[in-house]
Amino acid sequence: MPRCTHWLICCEKQIKADFDEQQDIYIFDKAFTWTYVHTHESMCGPYFYKIDQA
Repeated sequence: MPRCTHWLICCEKQIKADFDEQQDIYIFDKAFTWTYVHTHESMCGPYFYKIDQA
């Protein structure tokens, strides 16, 4: 996985498998309206949650 100093530039090139060797990863937008979680446990997740802006 490339080392990114500016995550927003690099994130469009990331895929789920890039995080397989990592611990828990939390990715979210600046407004905290959605979150993607990739856990260290292969049998759990990944998880995605988005707040309904209704």
